[in-house]
Amino acid sequence: MKERIYICHTYYHVYITILKELAMSKVDYGKATLVLSKMSNDFGELKSRAEAVGLFEEILELDEKKDTFFPELEKYKKDKGNILFNMISRIQYTKKFAKLQEKYIHIPFKEYKQIYVYCDADPIGLYLNQKRIRYHALEDGLNSLGEI
Repeated sequence: MKERIYICHTYYHVYITILKELAMSKVDYGKATLVLSKMSNDFGELKSRAEAVGLFEEILELDEKKDTFFPELEKYKKDKGNILFNMISRIQYTKKFAKLQEKYIHIPFKEYKQIYVYCDADPIGLYLNQKRIRYHALEDGLNSLGEI
């Protein structure tokens, strides 16, 4: 089983992840996977540059899709005029959206002991929730490095 995986959507998330990894004890150092989400950011050459540094065991790219990529989800976003019907539509939307993401998410999350997600409101959070895969939602601001 692999140790840790961090799902990053911005350069700032990568920066915080690097700081977290550098703060690890020597025993845990270098046993993490870095995931760069291509949905909201073009990371350019960051993947190859990070691989050259050797801080992470593995660096992957995630091709999660926004809900607008799937036109079949549009019917679930319409206001039904009733809070109960809107809630039912939201549940259906969430399940369908997660199912549609499966085709684009090729990371074996169940192989990791710890999963860290910065933006769990993004599609990856919906996917992990629907798959019942436990993860930690990370705050990338105040005191995000914990006890350091």
